[in-house]
Amino acid sequence: MEKTGIKNLGELLKSDYYKSAMKSSLSKEQMKQLEKGLPKMQEEIEKASKQIKEQYKKLKAETGAQYYEGKYLGFPAVFVRTENPKFKQYSAPKPLKSSGKTMEVSGGGGKVKPSKYLEMCLGIRVNNFVVSGSLLSMLSTLPPGNTFCHSLTKSQTKIETEKIEGKIYRTTHILPVASTLAAEGYFNKDEVEKILNKLFALLKG
Repeated sequence: MEKTGIKNLGELLKSDYYKSAMKSSLSKEQMKQLEKGLPKMQEEIEKASKQIKEQYKKLKAETGAQYYEGKYLGFPAVFVRTENPKFKQYSAPKPLKSSGKTMEVSGGGGKVKPSKYLEMCLGIRVNNFVVSGSLLSMLSTLPPGNTFCHSLTKSQTKIETEKIEGKIYRTTHILPVASTLAAEGYFNKDEVEKILNKLFALLKG
């Protein structure tokens, strides 16, 4: 497609390149049937293309969505970027003076400023294959494997002893241990990228 200069499916169906490719794989009777049905097929494709463009304009007006091409994990990919509604709702923390001291209080959107845009990968091309799906699109929202969390399998024990009215009381505290998402086996971005890299290696051959 890239070498022939053909940009879309509509141009492909009208091209000599397509007819030549079909002639080599179809019988004369099948080719006649194909040529007979091509005008109708082209008409339907043009209708669908117009509908998609209208839907895109509507989506862009409502969400500010923008589609663009780039690379992900070293392969050509298509992305969509939309405005983050939380960014507009965010208000920076404001200093509050009290008793001669300045204290920082949280604004309406919290202390952590959200990103202005939300981005997701819609599809990746590996040779003649296109990889897409919900796992790929949610990848940008997943936290990395080294993200902090408390361990659910490990803990520390701390015993406090105190004497009250001649009696000794012991209190055992079970304290959480610092860990990471990867160490605890939680779903994370690094794990998904490893899976995708294995898949891409197979598709590359």
